[in-house]
Amino acid sequence: MKIWNIAVDNKTTVYLLIVVILIFGYRSYQALPREAAPDITIPLVIVSTPYVGVSPSTSKAHHPADGAGAQGMKDLKQITSVSKEGLSTVRVEFNTGSISTRPCAAFATR
Repeated sequence: MKIWNIAVDNKTTVYLLIVVILIFGYRSYQALPREAAPDITIPLVIVSTPYVGVSPSTSKAHHPADGAGAQGMKDLKQITSVSKEGLSTVRVEFNTGSISTRPCAAFATR
């Protein structure tokens, strides 16, 4: 006899087995050890500067972090700059293997 024939003939047993598996899975998931608030440090600095009434090209030109000041920093991964009307945002990302507080602090002093 094939397994699907047995399942069709014994619907109640199959439903009961599914419920038991779901309950066992839920209880196992709840028993997994995990931290409530793990200590994760993301090496990322976001600088946002509002320039009311200024065009995007002008606000991008006046942003000092987008220039050569941040380019020479150690462990620098990526610099992304977005300028909109009245707002300029620079996102500086550092390598995850680096000690993240030093590059972020160095960027903040520039």
